[in-house]
Amino acid sequence: MTFDITDSKKQILENGKRPLSHGGVANLLKILTKTMENQDSSIESIAKVQYTICMQAGIYIPDEFIEDVAVALSIEKGE
Repeated sequence: MTFDITDSKKQILENGKRPLSHGGVANLLKILTKTMENQDSSIESIAKVQYTICMQAGIYIPDEFIEDVAVALSIEKGE
Protein backbone atom coordinates (compact mmCIF):
# COMPACT_ATOMS: atom_id res chain seq x y z
CA MET A 1 0.00 0.00 0.00
CA THR A 2 1.46 3.34 -0.99
CA PHE A 3 0.42 6.51 0.71
CA ASP A 4 2.78 9.45 0.41
CA ILE A 5 2.03 12.20 2.87
CA THR A 6 5.32 14.05 2.60
CA ASP A 7 3.77 17.07 0.87
CA SER A 8 0.92 17.19 3.38
CA LYS A 9 3.36 17.14 6.30
CA LYS A 10 5.45 19.89 4.73
CA GLN A 11 2.40 22.10 4.17
CA ILE A 12 1.10 21.55 7.70
CA LEU A 13 4.47 22.41 9.20
CA GLU A 14 4.74 25.54 7.05
CA ASN A 15 1.23 26.70 7.97
CA GLY A 16 1.81 25.99 11.65
CA LYS A 17 -1.64 24.49 12.14
CA ARG A 18 -2.46 23.32 15.63
CA PRO A 19 -5.56 21.49 16.78
CA LEU A 20 -8.22 23.53 18.50
CA SER A 21 -9.68 20.55 20.29
CA HIS A 22 -8.31 17.03 20.47
CA GLY A 23 -11.73 15.88 21.66
CA GLY A 24 -13.37 17.39 18.59
CA VAL A 25 -10.94 15.59 16.32
CA ALA A 26 -11.50 12.34 18.22
CA ASN A 27 -15.28 12.68 17.80
CA LEU A 28 -14.88 13.45 14.10
CA LEU A 29 -12.68 10.37 13.65
CA LYS A 30 -15.20 8.22 15.52
CA ILE A 31 -18.09 9.38 13.34
CA LEU A 32 -16.18 9.11 10.07
CA THR A 33 -14.86 5.66 10.96
CA LYS A 34 -18.32 4.39 11.83
CA THR A 35 -19.76 5.87 8.63
CA MET A 36 -17.02 4.33 6.51
CA GLU A 37 -17.50 0.95 8.21
CA ASN A 38 -21.23 1.13 7.44
CA GLN A 39 -20.31 1.80 3.80
CA ASP A 40 -18.06 -1.29 3.83
CA SER A 41 -14.91 0.78 3.26
CA SER A 42 -11.65 -1.10 3.54
CA ILE A 43 -9.53 -0.78 6.65
CA GLU A 44 -6.85 0.73 4.41
CA SER A 45 -9.17 3.56 3.36
CA ILE A 46 -10.27 4.17 6.93
CA ALA A 47 -6.66 4.29 8.13
CA LYS A 48 -5.73 6.79 5.39
CA VAL A 49 -8.63 9.05 6.35
CA GLN A 50 -7.78 8.85 10.04
CA TYR A 51 -4.12 9.59 9.40
CA THR A 52 -4.89 12.50 7.06
CA ILE A 53 -7.36 14.11 9.45
CA CYS A 54 -4.89 13.85 12.32
CA MET A 55 -2.19 15.47 10.20
CA GLN A 56 -4.53 18.26 9.08
CA ALA A 57 -5.47 18.91 12.70
CA GLY A 58 -1.82 19.08 13.72
CA ILE A 59 -1.96 15.82 15.63
CA TYR A 60 1.11 13.87 14.65
CA ILE A 61 0.95 10.11 14.67
CA PRO A 62 3.79 7.89 13.46
CA ASP A 63 4.10 7.20 9.74
CA GLU A 64 4.26 3.55 10.73
CA PHE A 65 0.53 3.74 11.48
CA ILE A 66 -0.28 3.23 7.78
CA GLU A 67 2.43 0.59 7.39
CA ASP A 68 1.15 -1.31 10.44
CA VAL A 69 -2.35 -1.41 8.97
CA ALA A 70 -0.94 -2.88 5.74
CA VAL A 71 1.06 -5.50 7.67
CA ALA A 72 -1.98 -6.45 9.76
CA LEU A 73 -4.04 -6.87 6.61
CA SER A 74 -1.44 -9.09 4.98
CA ILE A 75 -1.29 -11.27 8.10
CA GLU A 76 -5.08 -11.43 8.27
CA LYS A 77 -5.29 -12.45 4.61
CA GLY A 78 -2.56 -15.07 5.13
CA GLU A 79 -0.14 -13.52 2.64
